[in-house]
Amino acid sequence: MPDLTHDHANAIALAETAAKLAAECRTADALRAFEAVLASSTAPEILGLAARFFLRIGNLARARDLALRGAEGATEPLCQADFLFTLGCSCERLGHFDEAERRFREAASVFDQLHLIDGVANCTGRIGVIYKLRGDLEGAETLLREALSLSGNSGPAGARRLGEMAKLCRIRGNLDEATKLHRQALAIYQQSSDRSGIATSEGNLGVIYLERSELDSAEHAFEVALEMNEALGNLEEVATSYGNLGIIQKNRGNFERAGAFYAKALDIETQLGRREGIARAYANLGTLEKQRTNLEAARTFWLKALEIYSELGMSRQVQQLQALFDAS
Repeated sequence: MPDLTHDHANAIALAETAAKLAAECRTADALRAFEAVLASSTAPEILGLAARFFLRIGNLARARDLALRGAEGATEPLCQADFLFTLGCSCERLGHFDEAERRFREAASVFDQLHLIDGVANCTGRIGVIYKLRGDLEGAETLLREALSLSGNSGPAGARRLGEMAKLCRIRGNLDEATKLHRQALAIYQQSSDRSGIATSEGNLGVIYLERSELDSAEHAFEVALEMNEALGNLEEVATSYGNLGIIQKNRGNFERAGAFYAKALDIETQLGRREGIARAYANLGTLEKQRTNLEAARTFWLKALEIYSELGMSRQVQQLQALFDAS
């Protein structure tokens, strides 16, 4: 009779090894290890590690599938809450905002029953991000401040909430406050040696520099973010960096280089199935064509972006693009 306990222990050990490989930026090795262990075991511990890995590298559909299987099969409340949170994150990034909010609220309820305040804060913060994406900035700020009051701003989770508050400040035109918050987040990520967080903060600061028309500083920040995210295998952030570098080239009048960057971003976002990212790439391509005085092509790209943003319920982006479309 086979020793099932031994097999389970070996599977867990392999999954933990895969997670360590991912932490060491050995993404290809980690992927092979996770595929191997998933072929032989779907224990909750393994599903959880694998779902978080696939979420990090941008394989959102796979992350969602693994997290859903884990949530449906979990018997321990904490395990279920963790799966629901990962499921919410994957749905959010796929653009399924209603399902994401529902999953975060389900996870928050379980965390609350377990008196795990950090878990509640994480869920509350992610719901705040969904409100921001929908254009409800007041609601987003309320929820993000609630999350910060629950769990503070220490550690990577706190840094992520600071980063989201900074984005709200930027949208409202308060670039000084946005810069301060992004730098606070960057310092926390650096203290935690969180390379993914450092790369995200560099990119966020680049956006601030871009809005201030400091193109050299912005370009440097985007290039740093791109290099780090490529090493980490964070395809979502790689696509974002390409899009941002495209804006730099467009603003400098280098339209061919801008188009090449936008095309790379669109290709990755399409591969990942990230509708928000696809819409952003179409919007950028439309703006580029407008500057080339090719209004028909610009309107075609903007219509594609408008359709997606409308489906996602992203009212702020819809209003901005509709204004461009109407004026063209």
